[in-house]
Amino acid sequence: QIADAIATPLAGIFSDATPHTMLGGRRLVWMVMGTVCVVICFPRFFSPVMAETPGWSAVFASVFNVGWATTQVSHLALAPDLGGSEGTQLMLSVVRQVATVLSS
Repeated sequence: QIADAIATPLAGIFSDATPHTMLGGRRLVWMVMGTVCVVICFPRFFSPVMAETPGWSAVFASVFNVGWATTQVSHLALAPDLGGSEGTQLMLSVVRQVATVLSS
């Protein structure tokens, strides 16, 4: 949780500071990096080796939390980038939140 608490605001700061000229927009690079961290770390939680090595478990859990925070923050910040008007931005945020609630 400490890694997540540190990573979440930093992900927002770095994502906001990325130039718009990046391929796919300034948020895509952060979503990809976060997704790679999650994909690499998540299966390790189910490995028998991880149960025997708490130190590595903590490392993989921290990297997972950083990746998850980076992906989520970048995704949440897409609405202001994609929507031109305030109404469009609000609608994008509402649709995302409704989809999140319905999928839970």
